[in-house]
Amino acid sequence: MQHTTSHELSQWAETDRILREDFNSDNAKIEAALADHAAALSRLGNCKIEYGSYTGTGRCGLDRNSLTFSGSPLAVIVVDGTFGSHLIMLRDAIRALYLSYTKEDITMVSLRWEPENGVSWFANTAEQQANAASRTYYYIALLAADE
Repeated sequence: MQHTTSHELSQWAETDRILREDFNSDNAKIEAALADHAAALSRLGNCKIEYGSYTGTGRCGLDRNSLTFSGSPLAVIVVDGTFGSHLIMLRDAIRALYLSYTKEDITMVSLRWEPENGVSWFANTAEQQANAASRTYYYIALLAADE
């Protein structure tokens, strides 16, 4: 009897004897493969989302901004109220990317990931630090779902 290459399922020829054990074995292999596939899919794309807003103070430099979440953030995006700039932070990076569409500015911003559930950052200007005085900023954080 021949078998498939991927899962070793039975491939009967016209002259092969068909046995119940072969069917049961094939069904067990299919069941295991489907369970593995379902488990893998359950881990893909799952995350918790937290969002909020804050008002800028106008401070910058070593006077850092910070955000704290209910779990460990994988990514954080901050946008200003006019949606003219974005600050993009990815877990374990030491720099964030600040993009200003109105000023055509791209700047690297210094990051520090807190051990459990936060991030802080600073830049040379309040604008690049996403902290311009009295401006509203909105953030969204993607947190690991398994926490």
